[in-house]
Amino acid sequence: MSSARQNKDSSVAELYDVWHEPRAVGEKTANCLWHLLALKYLPDVTGLRVLEVGCGVGEFTRLLAERGADVVGADISRFAVEETRREVDGFPSATAAVADICALPFASESFDLVVSLETIEHSPSPRTARAELVRVLRRGGKLILTHPNYFDFIGLYRFAKWIGGREFTEAGQPINKWTTSAGSVWHLKWLGCRIEAVDGTFFKFPIPYGGIFDMSWIDRPHAAAKWIAHHALIVARKR
Repeated sequence: MSSARQNKDSSVAELYDVWHEPRAVGEKTANCLWHLLALKYLPDVTGLRVLEVGCGVGEFTRLLAERGADVVGADISRFAVEETRREVDGFPSATAAVADICALPFASESFDLVVSLETIEHSPSPRTARAELVRVLRRGGKLILTHPNYFDFIGLYRFAKWIGGREFTEAGQPINKWTTSAGSVWHLKWLGCRIEAVDGTFFKFPIPYGGIFDMSWIDRPHAAAKWIAHHALIVARKR
């Protein structure tokens, strides 16, 4: 790896160290929208070799360990990894490692299940990140992926801010790439995966300069609503 790439990765990791610090305070539970969405599709993980990429401060990694997985939580932030190690302390089959989602330090086809929740959009290249998630997944293994779908009302808001020359961030994160449900489905198919499920949640329209208009009434009555939900989920199986 070049020194320039190392310096860039180090600076991003340090920014995420700072970003994660306030999230390490208090009790940690896997109950945010994307955790609950992923849980709907989580199989029995007992004895499975599982990788969670973008583990943050370890809430979902701990849940996987509690359910019997042989799990590795991975994150680019050393601070987040240390927090995750504390969360899974006492689970012999759980650990955490510093890792860049765009260059995972794991052998190809080494995990039965790969989980990545709201992470690829915070990488330099969501396309490279998806390819790496599939690479480390064994043949026949399952990927559970969530990320923002900007083919939605918030995407319109983000585009309007861009037109106006204003910056858009997700809760102040250093990297905020554009991702869509349809884009991930197409790319995962191109990578040789079979799509088993597409789902989504959160239907809100942010009003410029304050307020949010709730559009959740369109959710379940309309099967196509998942394609315009802000939090997208794709479940894919590697052929």
